[in-house]
Amino acid sequence: MSLKNYLLHNINFLMEASGITANMLSKETGVGQATIYKIKDGVISNPTIETIYPIAKYFRFSIDELVGVKLYSNIPNSNYAKNMIPLISFQDINKYPNSSVIRYVNTDFVDVEGKCCVEADEETHIFKKNSILILDLIIKYEKYDYVVAKANNSNVFSIKKVVFDDIFFLQSVQKDLKPHIFNIDDYAIMGVIIGYIKYFKEPK
Repeated sequence: MSLKNYLLHNINFLMEASGITANMLSKETGVGQATIYKIKDGVISNPTIETIYPIAKYFRFSIDELVGVKLYSNIPNSNYAKNMIPLISFQDINKYPNSSVIRYVNTDFVDVEGKCCVEADEETHIFKKNSILILDLIIKYEKYDYVVAKANNSNVFSIKKVVFDDIFFLQSVQKDLKPHIFNIDDYAIMGVIIGYIKYFKEPK
């Protein structure tokens, strides 16, 4: 199957799965409604980066994924696609799997059980702000893991690194700030970060 057909399939699949019309997608992305229809119908087979970027960004896919990977549903009449993991807010992690889903993120994981994604809301030494963090809510953290943690006395979620010196501690990882060490008993570990998606730069 050609890239044209993957793009054609994927745009139609994602719009149908999300319940979004060409008019709605146009308003969300700034891409003309006529252009979206032409992509959907295969009239435009090789859109420019400037055209496809906002659509890919809206659906939380890279351009490479949108044109080079065929998405398909493995559950009839559902908006799940193979290897897709729900993107949820930090505040909804403890409600998973009954969390409100923002949208679905395409990943390389075959086993998606107990996994969700959140959008990084802080800049760290490892993760750029707005990168998509893939969390495993089941596995136990280990030394040097990065985790999403919530302080026991607040509803503030943050990214921390697990460090070990006879006992486990948490280390802050915010960019441009000196690392601090925290008592792990003062935090609830919501999930272990097992991957992340750093999105492509916006076209100039």
